Amino acid sequence: PRRAILSRFDYANGQIDGDSEDVLLTIDHKESHVHYGGGTLFGPDGYLYIGVGDGGPQGDPDGHAQDRSHLGGSILRIDVRGSVYAIPEDNPYAGNTDGFREEIWAYGFRNPWRLSFDDDGRLWVGDAGHNEYEEVDIVEAGKNYGWNIVEGYECYSQPGCDQTGLQPPVAVYDHGSLHCAIVGGHVYEGDAIPELRGHFVYADYCTGAIWATSIADPSQTVLLFDRGIVRTNAVAPDQNGEILVLTIEGIYRLAPADQR
Repeated sequence: PRRAILSRFDYANGQIDGDSEDVLLTIDHKESHVHYGGGTLFGPDGYLYIGVGDGGPQGDPDGHAQDRSHLGGSILRIDVRGSVYAIPEDNPYAGNTDGFREEIWAYGFRNPWRLSFDDDGRLWVGDAGHNEYEEVDIVEAGKNYGWNIVEGYECYSQPGCDQTGLQPPVAVYDHGSLHCAIVGGHVYEGDAIPELRGHFVYADYCTGAIWATSIADPSQTVLLFDRGIVRTNAVAPDQNGEILVLTIEGIYRLAPADQR
């Protein structure tokens, strides 16, 4: 069976000890080869946040993303500072008796690909869609982000679906112009492009298009590039907070127009 594995390694003097692997968490994905997720990030609170995909197959027919007894389709939050990971006491399902996994911070995601915190401690996620829509979410504790009931703002599982209690995305783009999958993203922290500060920057895998959504007013989104380097895998910061765009072909840096 396929599985996602979270491991810890010893690090000293600029080197990782490859023999020191400590497996903290294993998530089985049966025989599906899609939607493992792709984001781990320490938050300002010192806890580790982990994006986990629904595990497939396509459309999440097993309903993992809506099943809080299953880790799939969720953002997890754990404390890895001890010899084994612990559940933070303020996790929404810590100590519950309903069979919900205590690691879950929020749920209802298809494939939360990358995570980023803004200066106010809000967690931003690019969640890859299926047939029609890609979305950006601000993740809050205990909230349900809707997959596979909805995709973007629209019903997915059945027309006229009940969206009561579902947390809508803050930004969406569709699969027009050959877009196919969000690769997001990062809240820009650099100095080279002042007009990008305070924006969540993300890209599309198939077209390389790059957008920036204002963290102060998420209804304001700017298209930076209509077509870029295709097969983009990540939008991430360098050591100075500048934006790197990682693709299968290479690594590129966003730069001001007068430096291109």
